[in-house]
Amino acid sequence: MWFHASPCLQFDLWMFAVRYSYAVRIKNHKTFSKTGKARYYPLPNILTRDLDVWLEQIRPSALKATQTLENWLKFWGHSPKELERLEQKLLNLQLSGILPQQCSSPQRYKQNLERKYEGLKSRIAAWEVAKANAEVCHNVFFSLGGSHPGSFGKAYDESRTSCISSMVSRAVGRATKALYGQAYYLNPHGFRHIGSKQVRMAGKDKAAFSALVGHTLRVDEQYAAQVTQDYELIVDFVDDWWDKSSM
Repeated sequence: MWFHASPCLQFDLWMFAVRYSYAVRIKNHKTFSKTGKARYYPLPNILTRDLDVWLEQIRPSALKATQTLENWLKFWGHSPKELERLEQKLLNLQLSGILPQQCSSPQRYKQNLERKYEGLKSRIAAWEVAKANAEVCHNVFFSLGGSHPGSFGKAYDESRTSCISSMVSRAVGRATKALYGQAYYLNPHGFRHIGSKQVRMAGKDKAAFSALVGHTLRVDEQYAAQVTQDYELIVDFVDDWWDKSSM
């Protein structure tokens, strides 16, 4: 069976007894006009564990949450009476200047209340749109509408490719910052080049990897060499590059 992820991207689930694997099928691959065939990219299990959580827990919960306004607010950590409480706090502040005992900045407190109030109003106003989107949503992935509630249930299509690429790059930056103390950024396509090198270092089947990513063996050899050469050049150049005595 397959789930539609975007106009050019599909996820296939291959069932093996009680176990399944994921694969990406790109309909409009760069060689599609020549071969007339969509390209499949089987995904390793280590990269797809979070897909189980998304497909089995988060996705159905999110779609179900749009059925009622109360569930919609609860999904985002709010309650139906929260808007009234915020309105009352703003009114008290306006009429009598009532502040929490430990409030050190009245202006910041007021701005925070107004931000929460407007955000919750926006979330409530988007509920019917989100409900309508959920009723026709058949995509594997879709926007949850975090900062733009009206986009809930909409697919990540080609127009948002750069956005997704940036999300991956930022995630890599956060991970490397936590691991190494410095952020290093890498776009999704860069992983293909690194993979070409790593497969060779591990002694794995080079031809199989090239087929997986849709390259010829010759192209992958070039990518592997490029990554290695670039790394060696950088390592040799990083330290004391400004020191004339080292030249």
